[in-house]
Amino acid sequence: VTHPVSAVLAIAYVVGSVSLVAFFPRQTPPPSDATAGLAAPPTEVIAEDQLAEFDKWIEAQPRVQLPVSADGARVVVVKFNDYQCPSCRQTYVEYKGILEKLKADGRVKFVTMDFPLDSECNTAGIHGSACEAAAAVRMARARNKGEAMEEYLFSNQERFTPDFVKNAAKEVAQVTDFDAEYPKMLEAIRADAALGRQLGVQATPTFFINGIKISGGLRPAYFEAVIQHELKKAGATS
Repeated sequence: VTHPVSAVLAIAYVVGSVSLVAFFPRQTPPPSDATAGLAAPPTEVIAEDQLAEFDKWIEAQPRVQLPVSADGARVVVVKFNDYQCPSCRQTYVEYKGILEKLKADGRVKFVTMDFPLDSECNTAGIHGSACEAAAAVRMARARNKGEAMEEYLFSNQERFTPDFVKNAAKEVAQVTDFDAEYPKMLEAIRADAALGRQLGVQATPTFFINGIKISGGLRPAYFEAVIQHELKKAGATS
């Protein structure tokens, strides 16, 4: 491709079909010590002509209906997630600030759905502690510790074993009956995974932004650009 704007458009088309790891710039992984905090996302500015081309790409994408209530939000972002997936951790780190900013006034709603690549609760089986991790977050949410549990797990991903996750749930969210609660959590996790498969989810992370499917993820500036595009389309920009 010789024209620079055409090159950007070509990249935009690639975004939806390749993995996040292939598309994102290489970065230092988040620290393993949860108390050290996660790395800050990079900054990037999209040129006006590039943004115009990217907006055209967004408008050309098919949309699907998800059974997720908007609760008054103009943009609903759904992430099919696996807590043992490195790319899920990377998007967690890079999108966290963006989502916190955009969710503040209720115009944007973010929903995490479970799609563990673990045969105990899904059809794939490469992450042996992913079902336990998803269950731990669900148990923590019931105790108003969901965000803390997510951050701890993503910060310590390389240490995952089923026992580590159970101990983490006890330490972070005071879950003392993990084994007793686990079967009930598995039912809900399997329901999320089944929905993901119906929607064509094959890998994690997979995002749906107002029904637009994005496999793998986008660089942070482009992720925010999709949301801003949808807000503008809904007449909800500030």
